Amino acid sequence: MEQLRLMPNLPQRAVPVYAEAVRLLLCGDVAGAERLAESDTKRHRVGAAWIELEACVRVLLDLAHNGWRLAPGVACSIEVLATPPLPGREGDERRRQVRSQELRRRDEQLCRDSVRRFVARMETASPHRGAPVSVFGLMRDGRDLARSLEAAATTDAAPPVEPYVQVVEPGVRCAHTGRLLTDIWRYFRHTWANQYKSVPGRSMSFLVRDAAAPRHPVMGLFALSSAVVQIKLRDHFLGWHPDQVLSRLSEHREPALMEALVRLVDEGLDELHTDDLLLTGLLPPSAPRDPSPDIVMRLRELAEASRAQHNQSPDRSLKRPVARGDSGGWRRRAESSLYRSKRAKQVADLLEARIVLRQHLSSPATEDEVGQLLSSASGRAVARKLIRRRKARQVGIALADLTVCGAVAPYNHLLGGKLVAMLAASPLVVRQYSTRYADSPSEIASSLAGREVVRTPALVFIGTTSLYGTGLNQYTRVKYPCAPLGGEGWVRYKKLGRSEAYGTSQFSEATVSALALVAERDSRVRRVNNIFGEGQSPKLRLIREGLDALELPSDQLLRHHRARVVYGVSLATNTSDYLLGLAETPNYRFDPDKDDSCRAVSDHWWRRWVLPRLKQGLLVDRVREEVLVHPIRHGARVLLPEVAPTQLSIFDDLD
Repeated sequence: MEQLRLMPNLPQRAVPVYAEAVRLLLCGDVAGAERLAESDTKRHRVGAAWIELEACVRVLLDLAHNGWRLAPGVACSIEVLATPPLPGREGDERRRQVRSQELRRRDEQLCRDSVRRFVARMETASPHRGAPVSVFGLMRDGRDLARSLEAAATTDAAPPVEPYVQVVEPGVRCAHTGRLLTDIWRYFRHTWANQYKSVPGRSMSFLVRDAAAPRHPVMGLFALSSAVVQIKLRDHFLGWHPDQVLSRLSEHREPALMEALVRLVDEGLDELHTDDLLLTGLLPPSAPRDPSPDIVMRLRELAEASRAQHNQSPDRSLKRPVARGDSGGWRRRAESSLYRSKRAKQVADLLEARIVLRQHLSSPATEDEVGQLLSSASGRAVARKLIRRRKARQVGIALADLTVCGAVAPYNHLLGGKLVAMLAASPLVVRQYSTRYADSPSEIASSLAGREVVRTPALVFIGTTSLYGTGLNQYTRVKYPCAPLGGEGWVRYKKLGRSEAYGTSQFSEATVSALALVAERDSRVRRVNNIFGEGQSPKLRLIREGLDALELPSDQLLRHHRARVVYGVSLATNTSDYLLGLAETPNYRFDPDKDDSCRAVSDHWWRRWVLPRLKQGLLVDRVREEVLVHPIRHGARVLLPEVAPTQLSIFDDLD
């Protein structure tokens, strides 16, 4: 097992306090280290060094909470030898450890005053259509549901549930309670084992409700968000990982696939805003038709200089959205230093691609020409860039991540999570996704084009991960037949493998804030400005820069050692060809316009997962325990942790 040597670069005044925190942690006294931080790390004691000190102590505390083994070093009192959790550790013990880590962060969130006020407001009854109603009216009493389930199991009656999907639209209220749908979704999301977080980019939220009971109680919820750009397992499954496509081209020499990539050069140059580059003479009018290496070099120099200008003086107006129809707003954004840098680099890449492609390919290309292109290093490099460009173009409009998915009590005891997972990949959701984003401009593409760019959305793949990397979960063996939905075959969640356990979930929000302060103070130029379009996750970059400034091993600490199972749902029979540009439209496995898709999917769930277990006498007892009697202990209720009157977070008492 890899052992890390942690010896941060700390100002001398902070070393004694940090050494004491290390001593307490090595003795297993995590609470003592936290109390030491709260009571002794005063500014008058360590001065300005409290910023680095706070970050280092918080990093160590996070490691301890995440199951790392800490041991004393040999060099000095502040050296720590840290061993990550055992790889591949399976079973209930690992599951409990991960759940404990997630619950700790969730409870930190639930202790915030704003969250507690929100929960209290949702649980307080307010008049609606002449009767007082609270969020409890959206929870189904388990005793009532249990009686209906027993009757259905013994008489083969119709299912006692009627699931349907409701899109959560901002400002829209629930017809049965008068509450905002966004508030209802948020309330039940707070019952999850992990904390509630918003995600950047496109996001759609959905409720699954039960029309068979008064007020249509909530059965579950899910959310689709912009897909993560780089997931190796997913990309190999889809057949569009650059290494994979290059191997395919080298082996089969497919002119059609090569032509689909070549078309990206013309499309890219036509779409990019270049007026300012033409006016300055940096890009001659003839350059797109007759590019030269000298022009490419000058554009790359401009890209570097513009990025440095952005780092030195970022344009804060980029944080504000551009209003619909504001062509001037997109143009101003395109000519900011950040997007001028991105445009110059892309124009350089495309012109360089044109130079190389003309050396090897005619129009149309032949198999021999494709082989010659890929036999050269420059040809393979150009092909790789074009594959990545195709991926970048499609990932935001054809792929989505299922970032929230699950059932609430008492429906969770009926394997309701599997129902929610099926409905999340149903025709209704594909149709709603297409409708929502049909007229929505792509922010990055529009910022590069200097005008609104709307790309037709066609959702063909949904990816997700299990919360835990072990055992069975709600996606295991989940599928539904397409025949009742006007199609053939099955829509299924396919296990793609296990993630590489790399990310930021191991760090608390307080640690991230502390590391951000360190990164900002260490660098005279702030490179992470939380501006969409800067690149890789701002949170990850802040953590990396903070760790690097403290001389802690960022690459190793950014591995959270909590591999998750990765799943994917291919919604079309030609998903790979569509994504690569070989097919103009997706061939869906079902009829996307099927109106009763929710009924067909839920009927399959009932017959496959629920009814057989009911007939075996399973499930009902757990359902019956979820009752709406005071004091309410219903599993769909948000349970707020107790907060001590004078509770302090680490370093909160610094003045």
